[in-house]
Amino acid sequence: MSFGTGKYTYELVDGWAKLPEGRSFLDVGGICIDAQDTFYILNRSEQPIMVFDREGNLYP
Repeated sequence: MSFGTGKYTYELVDGWAKLPEGRSFLDVGGICIDAQDTFYILNRSEQPIMVFDREGNLYP
């Protein structure tokens, strides 16, 4: 599934985020991506801010 047009086209990648066992997202409130393609995901889980690289690896 893709969203947007031109250079602002985004594709849904199921299972992209590689979360440790027992960790999940809960009510995601926002997602930001910086110039280095680092993803910041804000949610209501025990870890309210999760930071991922472009491949979906969670930073410690």
